[in-house]
Amino acid sequence: MANVIVKEGGVDGVEFFGDTDKNKSGNISSEAPAWYFKQHKENLENEISSTKNRLDRGEVPEAQKPETMAELARMRRKLDAINESQPKLNDSQKDIIAKTRSVLGDKIKDAMFTRTEMKMGLADAHEEARRMADPCIKVSHEEAVLIKKAGGRISNDGKVSRNDAEKAWKLMGRSIGENSNTESLRRG
Repeated sequence: MANVIVKEGGVDGVEFFGDTDKNKSGNISSEAPAWYFKQHKENLENEISSTKNRLDRGEVPEAQKPETMAELARMRRKLDAINESQPKLNDSQKDIIAKTRSVLGDKIKDAMFTRTEMKMGLADAHEEARRMADPCIKVSHEEAVLIKKAGGRISNDGKVSRNDAEKAWKLMGRSIGENSNTESLRRG
């Protein structure tokens, strides 16, 4: 396994969560960033388009126009905030994220029971729950940086739970346009 080195100017500027995903005190208030959910974004775009078309065609009664226009402006601001919060990565950052994600993916794969074990009922449910919740995956400093940026928690001994590792792996993947389904990591 190659060790990924994060140099100055590397992933320091990468933020997976934007202002729309944080509460008033600046803490992450959602499980995943708004840009992660493609379907929600598409629904918002369709709603904006539909509302604009209704206004353009004169289908909105005069009495409701100010309220509809205000709603349209609110939806546009929300869409702009979502688009603004999506990480804008340079090629170097994409490479670092892709390499880190690959190494982390191997570690997640090792912490998963195989498909056969799961299918045949050979996987210990208590062990599966422990791996999901308790820090059991040793991560490098470089991996820890990106896991923390994805909202994960690193234990004092440099370990992370499989759930936090998977969450980071998914966000890294989506940010560089890759598959974000962790089941693709599971061995046969």
